[in-house]
Amino acid sequence: MRIRYLQKEGYGLSRWSGGVTSEIYIYPENGNYSQRDFKMRVSSAEVELEESVFTPLEGIDRWITPLEGSFELSHDGGPFLKMGPLDPPHFFSGGSRTLCRGKARDINLMLKGAGGEMRIVSSKVKVSGICLVYALSDMTAVTEGADILVRAGDSLLFEGSGEIELTEKSILCHMEI
Repeated sequence: MRIRYLQKEGYGLSRWSGGVTSEIYIYPENGNYSQRDFKMRVSSAEVELEESVFTPLEGIDRWITPLEGSFELSHDGGPFLKMGPLDPPHFFSGGSRTLCRGKARDINLMLKGAGGEMRIVSSKVKVSGICLVYALSDMTAVTEGADILVRAGDSLLFEGSGEIELTEKSILCHMEI
């Protein structure tokens, strides 16, 4: 299993209609979000407006959960779903017209033409394919006999199969390959 440490200082920054986004990881690594040329993208967004509309992303599956603050989401005019910090990640179609009310910092997983999921994990987890573990607080990841200290806001990228043990609650973003 290949393991890489991704530091928050290396995340790419861009603006969207409701605030600022940090691109944590994109696959393939020469992918381009603005051209929708990717299979997997993990990002964290600062929602700075009290009300905003998410960028429409037809054909892209999305998961989202707030890291700080809270918001309400409505898809295609449906009822609002209230979400607070570290609620179970919410899955929705990127092609939906998504209205957001509330200010927060969130984490997103986008998959295009690939299976996968986002979930909150702690303790031992089996990984396969491409998995990104986002550290919510300083923690240690134990894998293949090595202890890796991970700072809050940094990530570990795993490619291949194996088992990892996490000392603190984290966000796991997974793509099947």
